[in-house]
Amino acid sequence: QNRTQAFTLLLWVTKALVLRYHPLNTELTNKLIHLLVDSELGPTAADSFSILLSDSPDVLNKACHANIRIMFRQRFFTENVPKLVQGFHSSTEDCKSNYLKALSHVLNSLPKQVLMTELPSLFSLLIEALSCPDQVVQLSTLTCLEPLMLDAALIMNLQIDTLITKLLVLTSSPSMAVRIAALRCVQAVSKLPLHLLLPFKQQVIRELAKPLDDKKRLVRKVAVTARGDWFLLGSPGS
Repeated sequence: QNRTQAFTLLLWVTKALVLRYHPLNTELTNKLIHLLVDSELGPTAADSFSILLSDSPDVLNKACHANIRIMFRQRFFTENVPKLVQGFHSSTEDCKSNYLKALSHVLNSLPKQVLMTELPSLFSLLIEALSCPDQVVQLSTLTCLEPLMLDAALIMNLQIDTLITKLLVLTSSPSMAVRIAALRCVQAVSKLPLHLLLPFKQQVIRELAKPLDDKKRLVRKVAVTARGDWFLLGSPGS
């Protein structure tokens, strides 16, 4: 309990320093990154990256007259994502999901324009994150990928077969939110250039027949729309 309380204090002090881009923010952020390999606090440390970069409705916001520098999220990304990527590659298997979760939280906090410039170097890691057993990582990664599909055709082309396979697997996830997000990504993929998609058309249509019978109405609704878009691929007027 004492460690948890100390961690909570560390997190909010770090957030205050990150917001104002104080020189000490690097030292405290490094402490959070090092805690990603902690057996007790690792998952909590990973989730803390969402709190670091999201807007807080209660404290440390403009209504409270907090000192918030513009583009603090972009600065945080530039300084810390290379450390997270390096930590992921050097960590043991049981800690990798913590790094992926932290990374996905950072990426989801960024404007789309910034993400697009960094996507080529991070895309393979995002693809790997789709196979992470942690549903929070899966959902966060899917949420990150969906809005990028249209503008990143050249990057998607490099691993389009792996991407489609992993998205289809996630349409059967135990989590309804993950199933819906995966189906939305499958639908977004259908907007990529036709020549990339035709080899996968029948496979996708076949796999999307399964969520049509999902027990949740919201899942069935998204599945119908996604499957319809894939059905129309290559047809006249589509």
